[in-house]
Amino acid sequence: MFSDGSRAEFSLDGLPNPLLARQLATGLVDLIHPHGTADTAGTVNHYVQAIRGMVRTLAAQGFTSSLVQLRGRADRGGGGPWLRGGRRS
Repeated sequence: MFSDGSRAEFSLDGLPNPLLARQLATGLVDLIHPHGTADTAGTVNHYVQAIRGMVRTLAAQGFTSSLVQLRGRADRGGGGPWLRGGRRS
């Protein structure tokens, strides 16, 4: 629930890596009011769109694991531009 009393639901169904999507969505919960600063459905939707794009992009690069393996991949210089701070196209 947002500070104005409104609610919103978002779906991450149909993504190629449901585990990673679920883990990222769990992290998103901490950003939503009252825990964090995301306080409108529009703001949260931007984060959800970013999660969708990230999961799809990583899947296209062959990544099918969880956040733990994603972190290890970043430490080894992998993970594509998402994890190296580069721009996505």
